Amino acid sequence: FCLYVQPQYNQITEKLVGGEVLVRWKKQDGTIVTPGEFVPVMERSGLISRLDEFIWNQTAKYLSNRIKNKQNIVPLAVNISRRDFYNPRFCEIFYNLTEKYGILPEHLDLEVTESAYIENADLIIGIINELRSRGFKIKMDDFGSGYSSLNTLKTVPVDTIKLDMQFITLDDGDETSNFRGGVILDSVLRMAHWLGLPVIAEGVETRKQAEFLKSIDCAIIQGFYFSKPLPLDEFSALLDNSVPEYNDSK
Repeated sequence: FCLYVQPQYNQITEKLVGGEVLVRWKKQDGTIVTPGEFVPVMERSGLISRLDEFIWNQTAKYLSNRIKNKQNIVPLAVNISRRDFYNPRFCEIFYNLTEKYGILPEHLDLEVTESAYIENADLIIGIINELRSRGFKIKMDDFGSGYSSLNTLKTVPVDTIKLDMQFITLDDGDETSNFRGGVILDSVLRMAHWLGLPVIAEGVETRKQAEFLKSIDCAIIQGFYFSKPLPLDEFSALLDNSVPEYNDSK
């Protein structure tokens, strides 16, 4: 298993501001297998938590090495599976990672899908509150992909919303759909701003989507329009040749 990172950009300043850590399975013959093929199998077998912990550890190690070498860094977000919350050592794992590798909690963002909150809200909210009290930032992933978004946002403590662009298409030629999609996006952004929550638009694939998001004050973008997920060495080269908005390594 090897790490990839999909960069996140501020399209107003055109600067790199963060990244989401993803995983690929590189087979012995060099074939790259995407998560859509192997993650469901690992979830059914119960191995997903072991994979998650491996990714968290490798991400913390990567950040630590760059800090030690006085190289640019940006906060990197790692994904949390529902099963992870049932691990009694869950919070301890992250506390130990920051201590072991000498990184700050703000260097390692935690992404939790909106749907995960539905399963056992009290348990998850309690864990999230504990992590936030220790300085970790929580991102609600896939916001808008479910039917409980507004209620979840009302009750769940988060620091950032990741808006799922896949549930709205602005380029399908259907003017009615485009109008309604635009109104929904605008309303979600206004609501988030009123709540003081930053928004990252995920899955941005076209100039039209990016320009519309800019027009409604959504600056932070993640998606193929700006960059596909990059192998770790390519992401490192991008960092080395950038002036990120976030940089406390020097």
